[in-house]
Amino acid sequence: MNSSRFSRLLILPMVVFVSWLLWVHFIGGYFGEENVPEAKAVVSGPSESTESTILTQQEQEQQRQQRQEKREQEQKQRQEQKQNFLEQQQEQLQAIEEQAAQKRQRIEEDYLQKCMALQTWITEATKSLDPYEKMAWAELTQKLKHTISVTSQKGTTTTCLNPYGYRNYVVSSGSSTETKETYVTGNPAQEYANKQWEIVKARNDMLRDYKQEFARLGRQRQYKLSEVDKWEQSKKNYIVNSTQVKVAKLKSTGLVTSIMYSEDKSSIVLGNRIMMHEGDIIHGIVVEKIYRDKVEFIKNKKRWTQKIRETPSPEWYQ
Repeated sequence: MNSSRFSRLLILPMVVFVSWLLWVHFIGGYFGEENVPEAKAVVSGPSESTESTILTQQEQEQQRQQRQEKREQEQKQRQEQKQNFLEQQQEQLQAIEEQAAQKRQRIEEDYLQKCMALQTWITEATKSLDPYEKMAWAELTQKLKHTISVTSQKGTTTTCLNPYGYRNYVVSSGSSTETKETYVTGNPAQEYANKQWEIVKARNDMLRDYKQEFARLGRQRQYKLSEVDKWEQSKKNYIVNSTQVKVAKLKSTGLVTSIMYSEDKSSIVLGNRIMMHEGDIIHGIVVEKIYRDKVEFIKNKKRWTQKIRETPSPEWYQ
């Protein structure tokens, strides 16, 4: 009983060993001479791994060229869109200038009309004082119309008062033999002077009001023109800023939003959609080296590094 069990335990390892020898002989032949030519072939010719490496480099170069062509095409499209934005901006700025010019013209026309109306008013107002001045002079001359007659052998001598109360003597000829005087009642010269002063005061008041109104119209004109200038500048700034925002959206802002790092093929994302690899070029800037937490760029022999979400270098905008 014990001997049969021992025989079975001995046969089992022998069967396993024979099976292993058969498997080695038919599958690999590692202990025979069949592998010698293959070993020579490996030594004399390139391996499949080398060919695959060369093919992979070519594919990578082709992919890089395709990406570069795609970026150049996108850059050309962005340049055309930028030119369109700038042309639209110029048209809008010109339209604003025309509107501002029309506003200024209306202000100047309104100012000119008001000045002409004011000039007409002061002319008519000052002329309205002329009848009062003539009337005062007429009253004066009427009150002063008194003479002194002197009878003489050869002629007559006439004496009258001037507006200031002084006597004027005009002697025609001969010597006087008889005198007759008639005196003016009241003080007509003073009355005329008072009326003349009132007329001058009224004229000065009119001129003062005219100058004040003229100055007010000038300030009003200047204020309206300054408001037009502010409106024009505000509109222009809005259009220019809007165009700058549109242009900025067309190109990469240089902001590194993410880094996909690997030992053999790293990449980054600029902005929201532009993927770059080491050696790629955009806007004259070369992606020199990609690290785990930063990216090294180079442009015109100037190097700098940027981390994720770090403020881009000014080189991106030059």
